[in-house]
Amino acid sequence: MFGKIAGIAVAAGRNQQLELFRQFSYRLLAIERIFKKVSYVDIDRA
Repeated sequence: MFGKIAGIAVAAGRNQQLELFRQFSYRLLAIERIFKKVSYVDIDRA
């Protein structure tokens, strides 16, 4: 009984960490794209 609850709690914690990591990586990708766009604009101006 307690083993099952502990297992579910651990799994939920892992899923939450995965979700946070996923959101973080999406943000990094979005920031990277914005910086690339900015650098392309700078190259076009030069």
